[in-house]
Amino acid sequence: MTSRLVRILPAVVMAIGIMFGPRGGVAEERTVRAMMVWQGEGTAVRIGESKAMLVAVIEGSMFIDGNKGVLHTASILCPITAIIGHDLSQTVRGRCSIVDIDGDRVYARFTCKGEHFKGCRGLFTLVGGSGKFKGIQGGGPVTFLSKMGDLRLDQIGIVRRRTIGLANFPALKIRTVEKK
Repeated sequence: MTSRLVRILPAVVMAIGIMFGPRGGVAEERTVRAMMVWQGEGTAVRIGESKAMLVAVIEGSMFIDGNKGVLHTASILCPITAIIGHDLSQTVRGRCSIVDIDGDRVYARFTCKGEHFKGCRGLFTLVGGSGKFKGIQGGGPVTFLSKMGDLRLDQIGIVRRRTIGLANFPALKIRTVEKK
């Protein structure tokens, strides 16, 4: 009985692994260099004696170094918020939707700190996707640079700002799950 159990146990364990194991194929991971050219428009409102909050949307295109990869020339749209101190320090948080030519999406989030009108450094994280990007993960460091754009001040002190900039992703890790 014991020798028979020893012979069939590996087959039982393998069958359970197949039935209840992870779905999908083998994950592929690679690190790429990427950049994003963007433009945005937002509104800044004073939220204290020494602070303002900027609420904006930035949009642009992502380019992967070497013209390779599923996200090369993808469109990207990110709603963001920035808390800006009287010394122009800023803490920025954003969520992004990256759409490829087929309409499949990658969802991401980022946080960064720096100086308003100059840029910020932080972390960009891939948090999921749709279509061929379902199950995508990864991320890496990001640096956002911006050019001071048009500023308009309305009658009650709300600042409206339009600007352009670049985002640099020097080592963006992308882990995708190959579909069966």
